[in-house]
Amino acid sequence: RSCARASTPLERPRRFAADMSKAFLGYASAQATFETGDSAFYSSTSQVVRLGYVSVTTGGIVAPLMAPIATTTNTDRSYALTVTGGPVWPVVTFYGPCVNPSLELFGLWKFGLTMTLGVGESVAVDTGPAERTVLRSDGASVAGKISRRSARLAKMSIPAGRYEANVGGSSASGNGYVELSWRQANETL
Repeated sequence: RSCARASTPLERPRRFAADMSKAFLGYASAQATFETGDSAFYSSTSQVVRLGYVSVTTGGIVAPLMAPIATTTNTDRSYALTVTGGPVWPVVTFYGPCVNPSLELFGLWKFGLTMTLGVGESVAVDTGPAERTVLRSDGASVAGKISRRSARLAKMSIPAGRYEANVGGSSASGNGYVELSWRQANETL
């Protein structure tokens, strides 16, 4: 593997040994061992899907209406999504303005936050084995704002297949959105 691959989130340096005995001659060598978090090789480019909210003021009801009719101030917006290759570890990023944002991949997992994001604010949820972080755009951890019904980050991998993604929460302006990104995984020998 190249040095550029060593910096991916699924690889961790384990042993490092430097030989500086010839540094006075302008020569130094080093040996490092990297251990992977799993057996997959990940693409260097990310797949990104942007999922939007429906504005509360415009709603999401389409005529003709059929009984029974129910309304809510929360949005419930679904999207089709396809993952190819091996199982991937997504990064879910919620962008404000929104209240109690969530994302569900039907049949796999649901993840939500119990917080309000203002305009220009975001929270990135990195599910990768070496990361597993929930960070606000200013770098602060907001792991304490994970909703009780959310899946554990370690259980949020996405196997290859077709899925329906559902965005939940409230966005009064409809300008908030969710980005789901991942790097395609290919199994190695």
